[in-house]
Amino acid sequence: MAGQGTQAEAGRDSLAELFTGASNFVERIPMLRVGFDRAALACTEEMAGASDLPLQLALQAVRSGTAAELLQGFDGASVVGVVHAARWNSRLVILLDRDAVFAVVESMLGGDGSQPMPKVERPFSRIELRVAESFIGRVARALQTGLTGIADTSLALESSGPELDYDAIGRRNGAVVAAKFRLSAGELGGSVIVAIPRAAIAPLRHALSRVPAKEGPPVDPAWRDEIQTQVSRAQIVLSAILDERPATLAEIAGFEVGKIVELNATANSRMRLECNGERLMWCHLGKAQGKYTLRVEGPIDREQEFMDDILAS
Repeated sequence: MAGQGTQAEAGRDSLAELFTGASNFVERIPMLRVGFDRAALACTEEMAGASDLPLQLALQAVRSGTAAELLQGFDGASVVGVVHAARWNSRLVILLDRDAVFAVVESMLGGDGSQPMPKVERPFSRIELRVAESFIGRVARALQTGLTGIADTSLALESSGPELDYDAIGRRNGAVVAAKFRLSAGELGGSVIVAIPRAAIAPLRHALSRVPAKEGPPVDPAWRDEIQTQVSRAQIVLSAILDERPATLAEIAGFEVGKIVELNATANSRMRLECNGERLMWCHLGKAQGKYTLRVEGPIDREQEFMDDILAS
């Protein structure tokens, strides 16, 4: 009997060691909160200008506890992405609750926020799941950016869906650290949760326990203005592309002076203005004072092109 009592006490001590200080565990790793704050800013900046209803992400809280405790209420009522952290040799999950999913869909599909949220709880549509998956991928990239220089790792989205698989982050009663973000799109908004197993954080404790560095000295306005002036005077090369089409190597090898290459575009077609391979503007070809000109029609909406590819697939 004495032996059984000793084993029971040892088991309780192990559990106590695992969960003791859960309330102040986050305070002992302040750089993790810094990484989450940076991720929220990076995600917000990436979504700026993506639509008339830009998305904003703001960190609300960081807590430590069991997965079941911190993620209750999200199972079956959210879109969940499983993300692989290669250098941590672990996985984490990113969850969008129902309100966040509809806010993302409203924003990324060109809505203005005037449509009310569906009152009837229904399964997510295929389009909603794909748009939510796209946004979860952006949050993962923003988190990778936010953790750069703190706890570097590459983050890759492995899967997503409406079901929460606790096995992806250990087990239902496993210890995790969860960051809660507020996602806003005009009057719409919801919650985004990033949950990381504490087992993945343990090897990073030394890096994450550093005290955040204080802000550096104020910027010298003279140097700032000088750098801004020099950058604005830098010369760059712009390329205007009227049309593109595939060709075989044999066809290209047969090119010679005077040969006519047929294009699908006409003189009235839009031209794409690029710089270093980056698409910038749609333009129209013109002529003035004996020189060819480009009249800018408007910026290229890369987010809309991305969504058009999703809807067309």
